[in-house]
Amino acid sequence: MKILITSDFYLPVVTGVANVVYILKNKLEEKGHDVRILTFTKEKKSYYDFQKKIYYFKSLKFQFYKDSLNGINTKDKLIEDVIKWNPDIIHSQTEFFSMRFAKKISKKVNCPIIHTWHTNFFAYSKQFIIGEKLFLIILKKILHKSLKEPVKKIIAPSTSTKTMITSFFKIKTPITILPSGIDLKKYSKPLDTDQLNDICSKYNINQNKFRLITVSRLAKEKNIELTIEYFAKLKEKYQNIQYIIVGNGPNKNNLQKLSKKLNVEKDIIFCGEINPTIIHEYYKCAQVFISGSDNETQGLTYFEALASNIPIICKKNPVLDKILIEGYNGYSFSNEEEFINLFLKIIKNKEQYQYLSKNSANSISEHSEDIFIQKLIKEYESIIY
Repeated sequence: MKILITSDFYLPVVTGVANVVYILKNKLEEKGHDVRILTFTKEKKSYYDFQKKIYYFKSLKFQFYKDSLNGINTKDKLIEDVIKWNPDIIHSQTEFFSMRFAKKISKKVNCPIIHTWHTNFFAYSKQFIIGEKLFLIILKKILHKSLKEPVKKIIAPSTSTKTMITSFFKIKTPITILPSGIDLKKYSKPLDTDQLNDICSKYNINQNKFRLITVSRLAKEKNIELTIEYFAKLKEKYQNIQYIIVGNGPNKNNLQKLSKKLNVEKDIIFCGEINPTIIHEYYKCAQVFISGSDNETQGLTYFEALASNIPIICKKNPVLDKILIEGYNGYSFSNEEEFINLFLKIIKNKEQYQYLSKNSANSISEHSEDIFIQKLIKEYESIIY
């Protein structure tokens, strides 16, 4: 099949969407499909990268959301090259700017669109100056229009996402629940001692301390303020700990200021943006993955941590229902007291920690990339043929 993947986000911007697109392209190509990506660039002109098989369309200087690139010129000459290529199916990853391009191409070549819904818009609604209620009213109208024909099917990565789509946004397009897969072998493979030492040396990670890790885009909706605050309180009870934060984003400066304000800046390590191809190595530097987010659509980093044999301790949210087995591969918390007590429990009980760690990778064996791609191809075929 000729498969066009469209997205407002792509590497080197590190977001969950960009990572999924990267995985999709590589795995579909491994299965023998001809895959190309349509996204946006800051360059002055649109162009096609023959080596990477990516159509880069010129974006606006205006950014709808920080780190996003937004293009609106669907009359750009480059779109004719995409039409000539004549894709069999378009897999859209974002609902706004690149969707306009996807719809134009779809109508020209008479091919269907399948769309993956990645975003919990409730998490973003409080950030807009027009107000949460008005934002959601406007958004609902936009999404109803965006996800009509020729969009034949929506892929929701979790049950909670499907519920949001149908119950709140009232969208009638058929929905399939299909969580994204990860490379289980890559994440479960032990890290060479020299590699581990190099990373720890580079970031002053102390291997003699108990180490927590968050891998995330540093944005307000990820609620990393909460885990920093809880970490500071935990440190009052147990000194020999470090907190590793991997990722970049618009909220980084605020998080660093908060760390300083709470007097834990020496114990919190901001690694910055890491290439997705080596992100698995950083999980190996820690012993527990933590998250304060309660607005995930699928929790892909939760899967990555578990595949790395690292238990997860996360704020309670609906996505955890299909990931976390309480007391088996991790725990959930609702408040500061629970967070601290859970950590003290596993820090002081090595047998309990080892039990959680041992079970982590086994608990997500069905979430491999290969199984995901096989199911996705069947979804493609169901709407093409």
